[in-house]
Formats: sequence, C-alpha cells, structure tokens
Amino acid sequence: AQAAAARHTADLARLHELASIRVTAPPAPREALQHVVRILVDLHGADFGLLSLFDPEAGSLREAASVGLDAAALALVGNIAPLRGVGACGTSFTERRRVIVSDVDEDPACEGLREAAQTIGFRAVHSTPLFSRDGEILGVLSVHFRRPRTPSPREVEFADICARAAADTVASIR
Repeated sequence: AQAAAARHTADLARLHELASIRVTAPPAPREALQHVVRILVDLHGADFGLLSLFDPEAGSLREAASVGLDAAALALVGNIAPLRGVGACGTSFTERRRVIVSDVDEDPACEGLREAAQTIGFRAVHSTPLFSRDGEILGVLSVHFRRPRTPSPREVEFADICARAAADTVASIR
C-alpha cells in the first residue's frame, strides 16, 4: 500500500509539471514538447517516447520530440507516411483513435514494421492521436516498450492528459 501511495504521489507530481508547461512553457517549443514526452514515458515506465506532428506539405508524420530514440532509430521512425492499418502511429493518425499494440511480433498491422521495431528494440506501442481544440488532427504521441505490454486504464488516462498538453503546446507554438 505504501509503494502504491508513493507511486500515486509521484504520478501526481509529474502531472503537475504538465500544468506548469501550459502556464509557463520552457523557452523553446521543442523543449516543451520534449518535456511532455518525457513525462508520458515516466508515467508509463516506457523505454521510448515519440511525438510526431503531421507535415501536410510532405504528407508525413515527423518527429517533433523524442525520448530514448537515437539518430539511427529516428531515421527509421522519425518521418513516416501515415497509412491506415500500418503500424500504431500511422493507424492512430489515419483512424483518429488510440492504438495499442501489445506485441509487435503478433499484430498484423505491424507486419511491415517488425524489422524496424527489432532494430530499435521495442515490442509494444501505445499511440494516442493529438487533436486541436477545434478537432483538427495534429499528430500522434506514442510510448514504446522493450517487452510485450498493454497499458493500464490509468496509463491510458495519462496518455490523454499528455496528448492534450502536447496539442495545447502545438497551438501556442502556431
């Protein structure tokens, strides 16, 4: 019970940091988005995090902030065309819904991305779409795990809160 209470208190402190971003964002927009991704990674206990924004001119989702992904990993997932039914991020964006891939090796939507996932070192993904206040889809916020995993209902709520903070930050940048 003490461990659960300590975790709950730590989670609330991380969520409080999101509120401070909205009030007093770090000086650089990328820093603000990076902070949101870092908080979501921490709240999920994830290994990697990626916030991709849609670039309408290129027709692709481009990395705007990441945690734990090196240059080689970003070369594989940092600029992808969002395709329906292909991968968690692409599906989340095109279908405008949360996508949870509990095991990349078993999910048919990840068939063409398994080699990239293996190279980077992740087996599970939780992707949440970002929407502006007027409903425009802006991008996707994802966390990745080295082992097969499904997020808890609480982690799903955290993802929604972080996605809202990221979308508000994008709106203020614009």
